[in-house]
Amino acid sequence: MRIFNNIDQLLKLYSVRRKMKDSIPIGFLGGLIGTIAMDLSNILFKKTGLSEKTYAEYAGSVLLRPFRLLSRNNYLFGQLLHFITGSLLGIPMFNWER
Repeated sequence: MRIFNNIDQLLKLYSVRRKMKDSIPIGFLGGLIGTIAMDLSNILFKKTGLSEKTYAEYAGSVLLRPFRLLSRNNYLFGQLLHFITGSLLGIPMFNWER
């Protein structure tokens, strides 16, 4: 029964997406989803040694000194900056692709 509820919820989500005509929330969510996928792959690359830094460390180093990014709070600040930047860049990219 739970499977049918999950399928029903997915269909409702799909119908809401089809009705959404405003480009700003669509672009924002698209940018956020793209940024999350990009971060997950970057974390995987860092764990395997293919990358030296994560995108959160690069984003945080714009406003903070790199040695300060070793603390967890500053790393989360960099992650937040990265998510905001990716989400905001999704808006013009959606309009450009449309």
